[in-house]
Amino acid sequence: MSTKRASGVIFAMAIGGMTAWIGCRGERATPMAVGGGPQYVRVSIDIAIDRLADARCAREEKCGNVGRGLEYDTKDQCLTIMRGKKTDDLRLENCPGGIKDQDFNECLSDIQRESCDNPLDSLMRLKECRSSEICFQ
Repeated sequence: MSTKRASGVIFAMAIGGMTAWIGCRGERATPMAVGGGPQYVRVSIDIAIDRLADARCAREEKCGNVGRGLEYDTKDQCLTIMRGKKTDDLRLENCPGGIKDQDFNECLSDIQRESCDNPLDSLMRLKECRSSEICFQ
């Protein structure tokens, strides 16, 4: 194989690899400028639901509520239940444009900081977690 042809094959493989890598990034958040203001990153509803469930269950573990005979027998059970609560808390269906990642991260931080003495029965108690705070309008 000639050097020129080998270079062309290597170049084509590199482009193909980059295309596949970029395609696999489809679930990542995409930056966007909003109204000429600061650049926000948009998060899909599905990814937000998973991140919210993860944060809530991490808090439940920290507070000693996950384990045999406790409120949630396993973390998987907690995650299943928390994913089912998605519309009860944030009304994510009201966010057709997606979630503002930076604001949503503040919500997730608030969940982690919430005292174990305060049952987290509704995220509406946490200002940073209200759909009016985290959704693109």
